[in-house]
Amino acid sequence: MNARTVKKHLIESGYDVRKIRVRVESRGYSDTYIKVKLFDLDLPLEEIKDFLMDKYEDVSYDFDGEILQGCNTFVTVSYDWDTREAAINSKMEEAQEVLDSLPTYNCREGEGKLFRELDDKKLFIFPREKIISVHHENRPSGVYPYTRYLVGSQREMAEFLVILQQWEGRTA
Repeated sequence: MNARTVKKHLIESGYDVRKIRVRVESRGYSDTYIKVKLFDLDLPLEEIKDFLMDKYEDVSYDFDGEILQGCNTFVTVSYDWDTREAAINSKMEEAQEVLDSLPTYNCREGEGKLFRELDDKKLFIFPREKIISVHHENRPSGVYPYTRYLVGSQREMAEFLVILQQWEGRTA
């Protein structure tokens, strides 16, 4: 397997690969690492990651869940650092507006309010703790049903707003 093969499968599945970089490396005990960088926030990271993991990822575990060395294939997909930084910087003003609005939620400590509702996620904001808790509707059993994001600073809130934008499928 090589990067051309991975890109070919992405093209066949309808993805525009002009803003996607693929690297395939072998290390250790013949483990293979497929590393994908996206250079456009309009590319659906989770969708591409799920597609590649279904197609390529193959990891062997022993009886207690530890990864066995050798002949594994790992897949990582992420946005390019510069692309992500530009998106975060574009969200700084909106992030400050959200932070400034936290007192209007009028919550006691440990109490949250619905912040947004998406098709498969409910987002709750805990204004006193400056946390956003994302409750995932369709997680398989045994998988932690929610994720928490610290949003105590303008930068952290901007990072979260970029993630939210990707979930909503919007562009900046």
